[in-house]
Amino acid sequence: MHDDPIRHIYRSLFHSIRGRAGALCLAAAFPFAASAAEEAAVLSGVDPEAFYEAGMQNPVWEPAYTGESFAWHARFPMDAFLEAYRASGERAWLEYGFRYYENIVDRLQEGPDGYKGWIGPYIYDNSVWCDVHVGDAILFDALLRFSELVLVDEPELADEYGAAAERYVSLAREHLFEKWETRATFIKDGPFGAYVSWNRYGDPGNLEEWTERPEIRNSDLSLPLNKNMDMASVALRIHRIIGDPWYRERAEMIHGYVKSRIQRHGESYVWNYWEPFWERDFDPDTPGGLRHWVQVHPYRNYQAGEVGKIVQAYHHGIVYTEADIRAILHTNLGIMWNGDMEDPEFANSNLEVDPGQTRDREDDGRGLAGTLWTGLADFSETVRELQRVRGGEPVSDRARISRAYRDIVSHRRPASFERRHASAGVAIPEPYAQLPMGDVASVRMAIVLPMEIERGTESTVIGKLNQNVELEVALYDGAGSRKLATLFSGAVDGDTGGRSGFHRLAFDGIHPETGEAIAAGSYRVRWTVPGDGYREYPVTIRK
Repeated sequence: MHDDPIRHIYRSLFHSIRGRAGALCLAAAFPFAASAAEEAAVLSGVDPEAFYEAGMQNPVWEPAYTGESFAWHARFPMDAFLEAYRASGERAWLEYGFRYYENIVDRLQEGPDGYKGWIGPYIYDNSVWCDVHVGDAILFDALLRFSELVLVDEPELADEYGAAAERYVSLAREHLFEKWETRATFIKDGPFGAYVSWNRYGDPGNLEEWTERPEIRNSDLSLPLNKNMDMASVALRIHRIIGDPWYRERAEMIHGYVKSRIQRHGESYVWNYWEPFWERDFDPDTPGGLRHWVQVHPYRNYQAGEVGKIVQAYHHGIVYTEADIRAILHTNLGIMWNGDMEDPEFANSNLEVDPGQTRDREDDGRGLAGTLWTGLADFSETVRELQRVRGGEPVSDRARISRAYRDIVSHRRPASFERRHASAGVAIPEPYAQLPMGDVASVRMAIVLPMEIERGTESTVIGKLNQNVELEVALYDGAGSRKLATLFSGAVDGDTGGRSGFHRLAFDGIHPETGEAIAAGSYRVRWTVPGDGYREYPVTIRK
């Protein structure tokens, strides 16, 4: 479960860019009211050229190829150029940022189908080469942040950088979204949608011919939530720049899928790193019948990053309500945090729903245990204060830039639930608004695939239980007020492990007791554990 190569990349990122020593010239009240002189001096100890050169000295730039590992490392300094510019007003940061971005674009290579990507060793199997969704998404997201600054926020920059900014948008539209759509990697299920891994690879160095290789690890596997949300983030950024509703709709489907996997427990929310989305995620020869483990990710940076992307979607007025954000905020401050402002510590978000989880879980240097979800700073002064307490004195140029941007730019706006990119009072449509449905601790996954059931064709009804329970799985009407059919009732074995505790059955729209066809329409499948609660998933039965 913990054998994840991305974790090793994360651990090294924070050591990849070290700058000159020096301290920020900040007064005690500076986060709330910086003078013009303070703004001008805040990054005086950080040199744009030296920061650029440090980024280019990362060893990942040495090989002629790229790949996902290159993308994670090369991405690390990209936001800092714009943050330093926004905090200091110094144009040199834009110039060196632009140079860095052009180096990134120059590394694009054309694959055998004519689409470009950052192609190199596959991170899960170095014996083959490919490009991947997440590598494309995280690099294009940073490039488009520059485009948004130039084309939307500060159009006076367009004379110098406008052509490049428009080129980045064009590249992202063609070589991110058009590419992965043409490769048939976006899968729809009712109002939900998700990207899945491609299954074609080339031998090392081969950019001319790639073959279908389903035996390669994770081929055809649906992408985890964080990678799908990376794609959604780029879609929302393109939407902000050019206004094309297609990109907003794509992000809405992805975040609808994400929200369908969130579990309510009391006032808090919990969600797993990955859950199945289509039939190729199942394999009877693997533990539990799934090709991937299902659990809250044990490393703190995953959910922290996911929360930031959920916040972005909220600001666009898609999928998430204010109540959703308040529940996520309660999870971080009411469940995970020890409540100590002077010595804050954080447990994992599944502290109260997974037997065996404790607040005393030690980090052991691998990024375990929880953390402050800084993406919630838009809504909470407590989160902002904890950022300042936990941040301490910056030890690298990247950390100095982050603190300057936080204190001078992002925290200048008072904390509130106002949406940044949508009008007040925006209405979230069903079924997104009704999710998550139910309140339970022991049912950690509850889904129906596909959720649009063609009568006579079986859909998979699958749940994951944390402990041994008496379970009922039943079909309810669309309002959840009347039980129509019992699909299962009995004792089931549960487990907190990522590859065990699953309960699976089939449903084809036929009443299991009468044999009669159930009328077409909207319904809910409900998993009920007596004394604990229930969880539901929306389904539609087609004629």
